[in-house]
Amino acid sequence: NPPLWWMERSFEKVFKEFQETKVTGDTPAVWYLYNMGVVVKTKTVSFGIDICHRLAPRLAPLLDFALITHNHGDHFTHPFLQAMAKCGKKVITNFILTPGSYCRGTSRVFTFKDVTVRGNDGDHNKGLPDGVTWWEVTCGKEPNAFVICHSGDCCRHDQFHPVAKHPDIFFGHCAVGLSFPKAYQTTMPAKFMVPLHHQELGHLGGRWRCVGFHEEPAKVVRGLRELGARTAMPVWGDRIC
Repeated sequence: NPPLWWMERSFEKVFKEFQETKVTGDTPAVWYLYNMGVVVKTKTVSFGIDICHRLAPRLAPLLDFALITHNHGDHFTHPFLQAMAKCGKKVITNFILTPGSYCRGTSRVFTFKDVTVRGNDGDHNKGLPDGVTWWEVTCGKEPNAFVICHSGDCCRHDQFHPVAKHPDIFFGHCAVGLSFPKAYQTTMPAKFMVPLHHQELGHLGGRWRCVGFHEEPAKVVRGLRELGARTAMPVWGDRIC
């Protein structure tokens, strides 16, 4: 099956590059893994956001912590969480590990060496208000800190309020109702705007992002480029920076 072959080969690419890469400067190494999953390596720590992959448990020994935006099954796997627990690694979520049990909470701040993580509430849709935690991760110290914002499945740009004036990278869902152009012009003027969730095998076709369906992210990219924003549509296994 070509998509499954590609999915596993791209994981092996990321896994190999992640181990071999040495980060010495202020810019971290960032890879796109699958769906909305990214792995990040700075000069002091390594972490993942929304890691969902059959082979994900192999990453656990390499990561210092992991973040999950919400409890839908295309954003995490139980084997990955179990592997992280076995390795004594922290996983930060907004939910108890029971289907449907969301936890409304206030902004939360965590520190891992020189990396600061801020969790903020956002709506997935009208039926799931505050169902998603979007993350602002500050890698390093000012004035050279590199800031990554990952909104998971947040659908409202007006709920973004990053501490950083211009985050370095923004990852968002390309087909959940989120307006990337409005976010870029108002609440999330990131230096690099990246639409994700367009290559996901668990949803059926149409607008729900099966592999090969690129109409939604391509539309996002076109709209952002018209505004002069730096943007790209990555595929599994791509190194983003």
